[in-house]
Amino acid sequence: MTDAGHTDHRRDDELGTRLAEARPTPRASFRGSLGRRLQEQDPGYGPRPDGLRLSIATYVVTGSGLLVLATLVAVGIL
Repeated sequence: MTDAGHTDHRRDDELGTRLAEARPTPRASFRGSLGRRLQEQDPGYGPRPDGLRLSIATYVVTGSGLLVLATLVAVGIL
């Protein structure tokens, strides 16, 4: 790598550090009210429904089985 490339990376790193340090952090009260507001407006923000993992697993297994069946038909085995 050339010296110019090394200088560019160092300058980028310095800029990234300055931007990260200068970035304002929201107050705790704002973060808390935002979390409560999101939970009120979007029911998906909270816990997931019972049986969700089972439903997803069922869909994955069924889809995989259909793909295997389609592959066997395409190859001519079935």
